[in-house]
Amino acid sequence: MEFYLDVGTQEIHENVRHREDVFQAVSQIDGVRRFRDALLAQGYAVRYQEFDGGHDYACWNRTLVDALKMGGAAATGRITRAKAANCEP
Repeated sequence: MEFYLDVGTQEIHENVRHREDVFQAVSQIDGVRRFRDALLAQGYAVRYQEFDGGHDYACWNRTLVDALKMGGAAATGRITRAKAANCEP
C-alpha cells in the first residue's frame, strides 16, 4: 500500500475551532508531517510533497490531479511520479 500526502507551507494555523465539536490543535503542515513520519515508521510507502500555498481550492485544484493519477496508477500497477505544485495564496 502506498499513500499520497501533500500540504501547503502556509498551512500553519494552530488551535483552530472548525465547528463546536471539531478542534484542530496542531497546524495542517505539522499534522501531515507527523502522519507521514508515522506511516514511514510502520514501513508504508509514502509520496509526500509540500507546496507553496495554503489550505484552499486553488492549491487542491493542482495537487488533486497528482493524487488521483497515483491512485489510478496504483490500481492498475503503474505508479507515476508526482509533480511538485506551486500554488500562490
